[in-house]
Amino acid sequence: MRNDRSQESESTRANDAASDERDHLDGQLLHAVGQGDLKALEPLYIRYRPLVMTALRRHGGARPEELEDLCHDVFMSLQDAAAGFRHQSTVRAFIVGIAIRKGWKLGFRASLHRSLIGRMFGKREDVPSAHGALEAAQQTDLLLSRLPEPQRAVLLLHQVEHLSGEEIAHSLNISVNTVWTRLHRARARLRELEAELEELAT
Repeated sequence: MRNDRSQESESTRANDAASDERDHLDGQLLHAVGQGDLKALEPLYIRYRPLVMTALRRHGGARPEELEDLCHDVFMSLQDAAAGFRHQSTVRAFIVGIAIRKGWKLGFRASLHRSLIGRMFGKREDVPSAHGALEAAQQTDLLLSRLPEPQRAVLLLHQVEHLSGEEIAHSLNISVNTVWTRLHRARARLRELEAELEELAT
C-alpha cells in the first residue's frame, strides 16, 4: 500500500513538474510572439488548435466552414494580445479566453450533448435512441439558453473545458470570487429549470 501511495505521489509530482515546464515554455513562446517572432506561434498553434476549435464550436455562432478561419484569427491576434498576458494564469486559459470572446462577437450559442447535465447532476441514464439523444440535446440547449450569459459562460468553462477557477477568472477578466458565485447560481438555476421541466412532463 505504501509503495502504491509513494508511486502515486511521485507520478503526481512528475506531472506537476511537466505541467509547470510546459506553462513556462508557453509563456516564453507567447512573449516571443508579442515581440513579432511569428515562428514561435507554430508550437502554440499545434498544441492549442484543438482546444480553440472546441471553444469556438461551443461558444460561437460560426458555421462549420468558418471555424478554421476563425481559429486562425484567434492565433494571429496573439501578437497584439500578448501584452495583456500577466502570468496570473496559464497560456492555455489566456488563448481559450480570446477564442471565447471572439465567439461571443458572432453570437453566443452553446450546443452540448446530454453528458453536461449528466455531469452536473450525476445522472448516467443511457440514451435509448438517436431520437432520444436529440431530445436530450435540445433540452440541454433549452436549459442553458435560459441562463444569463455570464453564468452560462462560467458553467461551460468549468464543466466542459475543465478550467480552474483561476483560469476562468483570467479568461473572462473577472475575480475568482465572481467565478464561484456565478457557478453556484448557474447550478442552482439549472436545478430549478430542470425541476420545472419535469413537472410539465408529468
